[in-house]
Order: sequence, then C-alpha cells, then structure tokens
Amino acid sequence: MLAAEAPKITDWMQAWGSLAGLVMSTFAVIFTGLLFRHEIRVRREEQRDNEAALARLVVAEYLTMSTTGVDVNGYLVGDLTYVEYRIRNVSPSPILNVFLAVRDRRDDKLYRTTEVRSVVVTQADMGVTLKPPLSRPKLGDPTFLIPVIIFTDANGLSWVREGTAGPKRILRGKSTSGSYP
Repeated sequence: MLAAEAPKITDWMQAWGSLAGLVMSTFAVIFTGLLFRHEIRVRREEQRDNEAALARLVVAEYLTMSTTGVDVNGYLVGDLTYVEYRIRNVSPSPILNVFLAVRDRRDDKLYRTTEVRSVVVTQADMGVTLKPPLSRPKLGDPTFLIPVIIFTDANGLSWVREGTAGPKRILRGKSTSGSYP
C-alpha cells in the first residue's frame, strides 16, 4: 500500500488563490448589480423628464376677478366670487380635457369649475366660481389663490400643474400628490 502524500506548499497556495478569486468574483457580481440598478433608475428619470416636456409648456395666467361689490370709485370691494385664468399652451401639440380649479393657499381648500375644455391648441380663458365667496386679505391680484390645471397631453398622458410648480403625472385616476378632481 502506498503512503498518502502530505499537502505541499503549492497546494496551499492554489487553495488560497481559489478562495481569493471567489471573494473577488462575488464583489464583482455585487458591484455589477448595483451599477445596473443605478443605470435603470437614471433611465427611468430621463424617461419621466421626457414625458413631462410637453406638460411643462402649459401655464395659467391670472386674468380677472369678480367681487360682491364695487365702491364709488369703481374699485372692487367685498368678498371674491369669481376668478378667471388664461390657460396657455405653448407646446406644439394641443392639450385635451382641460379642467381648472383653484386652491386657497390659506386653508388648502380646492374650488373646482364644472367647465371642461375638450381641446386647447394655444390658449383658453377659464374661470372658477367661488362658493361661498372668499374674503380677500387685500385688494388687487388674489395671490392667495393657486391655479390648478388638469389636462391630458398629446401623448395621452394625464397631468396636473399647480401654480408655477412642475407638472405631476396622474396615474390610473390617482395623482402623484394632493387630491384633485
């Protein structure tokens, strides 16, 4: 019977080299997975930004308001009953199913219009009747009211744009922030 050979230093070096290779391969796989996940996230953000490009070109501009009274000099006095905005679409494509609301910045109450414009190519004037009338902190532009535009772009994506904030996508009947009509 032959005697078994004792392990040599070369056998030990080969074993340690294999273990080091295993550890380094594991780190390489983990790093590659993290890098892949980061790349997916960046691509999704770019896609969302591209989708919102047309929606960023829809803005609301304050036009006029109505109050419960007019003083002897012709100035509007009393509570605010109606406010009108001009919806401007400066994108090359029309927007569809345009709906306007206003949010009272003081108590976060939302006032809705019943009017829906089916198509807006360049601009449309839309107003909101405020029931009950709102008391104004001062005369002039009602800066305490924030216009809220809800619309569908030419790509069929639904958006909400509140004031000068960026547009937020509405997914499956639920908005990404706030409660909207």
